[in-house]
Formats: sequence, structure tokens, C-alpha cells
Amino acid sequence: MDAQHFLARNLPFVPTEFGSASVVQGLREALYSAITEIQSLRDKNKDLTEQVGLLENKAEVNQLQQELKEKNDLLKRAIKKRQKRTQAYIDTLYQLTLKEIELQKSEQQWRSRCDALEASLIAKTNQLQKLTVNTKEQEQKRKRLPKRAQEVEEMKEEQGENEKNIEKKNVKRGEKDFIKEEKGRMEKESEKEIGNQEVKQKVEMEDKEKMVALLPTPALLPRQDCFLPQDCFLPPPAYLTHAPICTPSPIHPLTMHLFHRLRHLPTHYPPIPFCPCNKCVQD
Repeated sequence: MDAQHFLARNLPFVPTEFGSASVVQGLREALYSAITEIQSLRDKNKDLTEQVGLLENKAEVNQLQQELKEKNDLLKRAIKKRQKRTQAYIDTLYQLTLKEIELQKSEQQWRSRCDALEASLIAKTNQLQKLTVNTKEQEQKRKRLPKRAQEVEEMKEEQGENEKNIEKKNVKRGEKDFIKEEKGRMEKESEKEIGNQEVKQKVEMEDKEKMVALLPTPALLPRQDCFLPQDCFLPPPAYLTHAPICTPSPIHPLTMHLFHRLRHLPTHYPPIPFCPCNKCVQD
């Protein structure tokens, strides 16, 4: 805002009656100059106040920076202290873990030793108990020795008498057993002889059958009636075309077969005039 406008608004109206117009004009100019100076001074004052504020801010900033530096130094020192403490704590923990491991190993060793000592103590106590029992038994035996000697002599006498009685009984039993053994041996020998005879008979019959089988096949002869009243139950020879009609008979089968084979021999052999069956059919 200009000085003139400011004065026009703020100064009261001065009439021309009390002074000349030139004086009023001079006063106005003086006022204008004073107002301009005041405004310039105000502007300077503002600039100065701003500069002072800036200077104060710089000082505060410097103080703050110094405080920050101090605090940073303190923080660094505290961090270093904390780092040292943590490192010491870690070292102590590591050493403690190592010591705990060593303690555990030593505890295990001591426990194993204690267990071995307990086992040895138990074994030794058992041995001591057994030894005490054995010593007591030996003492009792020593006390009983004279009584036992008498008892042993009596037992020996009784044993001698019993042995004599047993020998007598054994002699009697030996005779009886010898007789029984002889009887059994004779029976076994007789059974063996019977078995050998049966085997020999079977072998002879087999040899006869083999000899008959080696004979040539005879020619078929005409039908002849059998003289025996019983019927034959044997199978016919292999060379017959039709089997003979035969019924069971108490005659041994091998003998009947031999009769059949010998009856049907070839013509150059002497013929057999009979057959041990009642009805012998040939075709």
C-alpha cells in the first residue's frame, strides 16, 4: 500500500482555514517520507528477524547435530558393550555345553562303573551266603561224623546181607532165564527152518514152472474126460484158444497147473492118461 493512500485513509481532514496549503503539503510530504522509512525499516526488520531465525535454527541444528553425535557415540559404545556381552555370553554358553557333554560322559562312565560294582557286590554277597551255608553244613557234618560212621557200618552190614540174598536169587533166576532162552532159541531155530523149507519149496516150484515154460508148445489133443470127481479152478494155459470151464478145488494151484501143462505136452512125449479136474473143455 502506498503512503498517500494510507494517509488519505487514516489522517483526518485538515481545513485550509488554520494554515496555508503549502505548509500542509510539506507536512504531507514529511509524513509520506516518514511512512516510507517506517515501511523500509519494517522490511529490514523482517529480513533481520528472518536472518536471526535462520541463525537460531542453524545454532539449534548444530546443537542437535552435536547431540546426535554424542548420542551416536553413546549408542556405538552401548552396542559395543552389548556385542561384547553377547560374545561373552555365547562363549560361556559354548563352554557350558562342552562342560555338560563332558559331565554326561563322566556320568555315564560312573554309572557303568557303579552298575559293575553293584553286580560284583551282588555276586560276592551271593558267594558269601553260599560259603556261610557250606561252612554251616560242614560244621554240622563234622558234628555228625561219629554218628554217621556207626550208621555207615550198619548200612554196610545190611548191604552185604542184601547182596548175598540177591546173589542167591540171581542164581535161581539165571537158571530159569537160561531155560527160557534155550526154549526161545529152539523155537526161533524151528521157525527159521520152517521158513527156509517154505522158501526152498517156492524156489523149486518156480524152477519147475520155468522148466515147463521152456518146453515147446504142444499140439492140441482131443477132448478127454477127467477122472477126478472135483472141478478144477485153475486158469488155462496161454496157448489155448478157449479157456476151460473150471470150478474151485482144494487142490494146490501149482499142482493143478503142472497137471494141465504136463497133460498137454507134444505127441513125442508119453501122454498122461488123466487130468485132476472133472470137466476140462478144449476146442
